[in-house]
Amino acid sequence: MVMAQKDDGLILGHFDRNTFFNTNVPAPASPAVTTGNWRATCSGPWLSVQGRWQSIGPPCGGAGRTPALILGDPNLGRAMFWSLRGAAANQATGLLLSLGSAKPSTIPGPCVVQVDLANAMHEPLGVTDATGSFVTSFALPNSHVLSGTKLTVQMVIASPVGPGLGVLELSDAAEVRLGFAR
Repeated sequence: MVMAQKDDGLILGHFDRNTFFNTNVPAPASPAVTTGNWRATCSGPWLSVQGRWQSIGPPCGGAGRTPALILGDPNLGRAMFWSLRGAAANQATGLLLSLGSAKPSTIPGPCVVQVDLANAMHEPLGVTDATGSFVTSFALPNSHVLSGTKLTVQMVIASPVGPGLGVLELSDAAEVRLGFAR
């Protein structure tokens, strides 16, 4: 049995060593396929997906700014860095996050929130520096259960001249799929 899911690179399978031989005679022992070490040899690369992210939607900055979100690789078991550039200087910033794909919503002003507002969480992060930049990192758990989980993330920046609701700026957003390094 092999199950593949398009776009996610997810492959699940069940194999015994006779699967690789089309006869009813005992197969020669292969160190890579024997029952004792099959899980250690095959389960990581075969039962997980590769972590990746892609930018979506335009940023919404005030006074000609274009706040850009830049992410590190979303690899489980490692630290993932989050960087914001081009935002309002010396302002509070936070992260909007929701499970699943983007669900764009327009808010008063020309800004579009990409996260699913009905199921979003907001995490205050800190304050941008004098150049409008902010960098942080989060440790991602080393758990196969999370492999393939999709998130939508977007940075929100407080700004007294921000176009969103007259008080905030939004970075571009990112759709993130958690996975393992290849």
